[in-house]
Amino acid sequence: MNYGKYETERRLKSLHSKSAKYTSKLFLNIFKALFVLFLFCVVVGASIGFGMVKGIIDNAPTVDIL
Repeated sequence: MNYGKYETERRLKSLHSKSAKYTSKLFLNIFKALFVLFLFCVVVGASIGFGMVKGIIDNAPTVDIL
């Protein structure tokens, strides 16, 4: 790493950059939204699968062994 005067000043200036902060926040919020959407799709898919299996079992003819 460069610990020179100008590099240190450049790093301090970049830490206070509003555009970098807003860009970072935007990408974080997009990632959060996609993650929540993914979890929602997983839950909905599992519910649909469970409902299909339960419906097939309920509609199956009874097996009576005498």
